[in-house]
Amino acid sequence: MKFITFVLLSLALISVYTKDCGPNYGKCKNNECCSKYGYCGSSSAHCGSGCQPDYGKCENNDSGSYPSLGLYSYYEVPDVKELSGLTISKDGSFLWGVGDSGDLVKISTSSFKVTKVNYFNDDDTEGVTINRDTGDLLISVEPNKVYIVTKSSDFKDYERLFKVSEAKNYGNLGFEGITYYKDNQVYLGSQEGPYLWRVKFDGEVKEKIELKKIISGITEVAGLCYDDKRDRLWIIDSEERKIFLLSGDGKTLLKTYKVPDINNPESISVDHINKVIWVGDDSKPTSRLYKFDVSNL
Repeated sequence: MKFITFVLLSLALISVYTKDCGPNYGKCKNNECCSKYGYCGSSSAHCGSGCQPDYGKCENNDSGSYPSLGLYSYYEVPDVKELSGLTISKDGSFLWGVGDSGDLVKISTSSFKVTKVNYFNDDDTEGVTINRDTGDLLISVEPNKVYIVTKSSDFKDYERLFKVSEAKNYGNLGFEGITYYKDNQVYLGSQEGPYLWRVKFDGEVKEKIELKKIISGITEVAGLCYDDKRDRLWIIDSEERKIFLLSGDGKTLLKTYKVPDINNPESISVDHINKVIWVGDDSKPTSRLYKFDVSNL
């Protein structure tokens, strides 16, 4: 009898401590919620903050607690070769953009006129973001560098801000996306892994997250955008043609969006002023800029 009791107790402990759901485990059954820690259930701890909607139901999931992508339009931007990075300006009147061949441009959000601002000779520029505290631009350059382009020089002067030694051998699988986080830190996304890096301006790597442990089926990070108003992180995967919405710390998947009509979605920018999301397509021979209407942004 003691042996049988021990076996039953052991099985109970296994059922309590073994994960049920999430990227490596699948969806919950019986209409249950998948908690932020990967367990199925129906309590507020399972269905509330951090609940994973891709792997079960969540509180307020049906009421549209997360943004929904609506209709879209697109515009050709032939003056930017392989549009690889985007970030919205402070007033929403234009987007900063970079191309794979080194162009730094402004793209009007009304006329879509392209104004060339700078050129990075012989550098594989992949992403761009604004330091919200200073107005300076930060540019990710494959495989492992970040440039700063100063507002005080009217964006004419630039220099290397830091490089990450660990990523020096990534080659064309290096840093694709960049977005300013806070407190003089950026998020960087590499195709290798894919990994999400949180790095200080002095080059110190504060965190390196293996995204496949959080997002099932992700193949690369093509672009990043941190939404400081909602404390959320947007990641775009050009291979899967999907957009992933994560918590601000990059550790919880909130929602997945499919964008199958875009050939090579390489960049993303959240625009609260115009209430849209911008996606850059660096397809050859002509780059395109997509504008998605968004509800509950």
